Amino acid sequence: MIISLNLTYNCNMNCGYCCYKTDKYPGEMTLETALKTIEKFAKEENNIEFLGGEPLLKTELIKNIIDSCKDRFKDKSFTYSLITNGLLLSDDFVKYAIRSDLSISLSLDGIKEAHDKFRKLKDGNDSWDIIIEKLKMLLENSPYSPVLITLNPETVKYLSASYKFLIDNKVDTVNLSLNHQAEWKPEDFVLLEQELNIIADYYINAHENNEVIVFNPFDSKIHAYITSNISKGRCSIDSDHVTVAPDGSIFPCIAFIDKNMKYQIGNINDGINTNKLNDFKESCNAVINNLDCVKCEFADRCYNWCSCANYLGTKTLSQIPFSLCKYEKILIPIADRVGNTLYESKN
Repeated sequence: MIISLNLTYNCNMNCGYCCYKTDKYPGEMTLETALKTIEKFAKEENNIEFLGGEPLLKTELIKNIIDSCKDRFKDKSFTYSLITNGLLLSDDFVKYAIRSDLSISLSLDGIKEAHDKFRKLKDGNDSWDIIIEKLKMLLENSPYSPVLITLNPETVKYLSASYKFLIDNKVDTVNLSLNHQAEWKPEDFVLLEQELNIIADYYINAHENNEVIVFNPFDSKIHAYITSNISKGRCSIDSDHVTVAPDGSIFPCIAFIDKNMKYQIGNINDGINTNKLNDFKESCNAVINNLDCVKCEFADRCYNWCSCANYLGTKTLSQIPFSLCKYEKILIPIADRVGNTLYESKN
């Protein structure tokens, strides 16, 4: 079970592309709310995601939740994860995370030119120099910590250089997320295809030289293909994943947490409202009938089912963003080239 706890919408940076502003949802999660959520939804094996805003603004709450889980839920197992902008990362907290099975992912958009384009400090100054030092400290203690690149049209030209920079600096797992709220143009994807092919060649060469590195866009597509899990993997709302806002309101996913409560599907006191949940799922399922998708050769391998991406890009649940469609049509053939090449070389 994945239990996503949105601890706060406050943040200590001012990223230009951030869609989670401080006035979007009020309040701060309490330990009582967190534990009530876990008590209600936890299964035998669980991952607790700590979300923000910036989750490390609630460092003591995170520690209290983890320590309380050890004491109160001895019949269940837990792992933990969070994504941080890194400003509040400390050597002590990273060591605590290692002891507590807490995985830390760092948001870092690559080389300085790419990162500082949007990821600014509260005072408007650049953050790259600070975050690079935090990355070094994190990797010294926890070598397999992933890095997340958020890609915007303005930073596509830096993508392959950013990937190489991270790998050269001992990052072995790089995740990539497109900002679907940005204004993407066709020419952006011409350049993105070129950048992804450069990364593909670099990735192939690294694996053939026995380097174990992960570029999630490739690895996820290859893994899904070789395990025959290439059908639409719809979000497991309410069965294997629950997302909870600071006040205990339940939402389908973090993208839908909003103070207007439009997509609230329950609360931790009363549980999930079946009618609201079914209405949400029905709206999401409309994507199956999208004619452009039905006739597409990549329909069964595309993330067009992701209601979060759809909502962020189009403010609807079933209309697919231009950026998602173009990205998937570029990504899948490149991932297949990577997979075929490594398979043929018996890698």
